[in-house]
Amino acid sequence: MGGQESLIANLNDPDEVRATVMIYGVGFDKSESKRLEKLKSSVLVITGGEDAGATQAAINFFASVREAKRPYEMLIYPGADHG
Repeated sequence: MGGQESLIANLNDPDEVRATVMIYGVGFDKSESKRLEKLKSSVLVITGGEDAGATQAAINFFASVREAKRPYEMLIYPGADHG
């Protein structure tokens, strides 16, 4: 839940937040790409390669970030089933 809260803080006050870190978790991938257009700082999502739910959430999230035309980098470690 803390990761989602840090993303919400970033989206609510993008001029004051310098970075967001989310470790594991799901739900953050439900953020609408229109809302993600507000992102001004980096977002780091860390998941385990064998945690399919969290890894898929990260993939979905970064697809929305890409759709919002925000810069991003995504690393998927071996063992992740990312289609």
